[in-house]
Amino acid sequence: MLKVTAAAALSTLLIAAAPAEAKTFRGKTNQGRTASLVTGADGVPTRVRVSWRAPCKRAGYRATGGTKFAAPFTAVSADLVQDTGKSYRVTIKGGLRGRISTDLVVKRDGERWVGTLGVRELFARHGKVVDVCQVKKVRFVLG
Repeated sequence: MLKVTAAAALSTLLIAAAPAEAKTFRGKTNQGRTASLVTGADGVPTRVRVSWRAPCKRAGYRATGGTKFAAPFTAVSADLVQDTGKSYRVTIKGGLRGRISTDLVVKRDGERWVGTLGVRELFARHGKVVDVCQVKKVRFVLG
């Protein structure tokens, strides 16, 4: 009887000590595009990915893309991810270059995450601005 009780206590201890697993939250933006957030074993977000479409100043043109955010973020906790004032550069066919500036805020709302993304892309060729595309708020819900 003592061996059975000891084995049961040990198995309970092993189950309780099992590490929490990373979790992926998926969803859609208000533009119908994909978005996702990955948390670490501690429940703190480690990655965020959002696809977007931004209308341009030149009539009939728009920029499409997706932005991946990874640690280190501007601010991060188990309930909030904020990554503001970040920019990166891309090269497009035909010698066109783009500088993309982003602002991301994602907050936990119960068992889901709700966020907004602002994107501004400046296109240039040979150092001269060709067009600017911007969307101020891409909203998304992940759960």
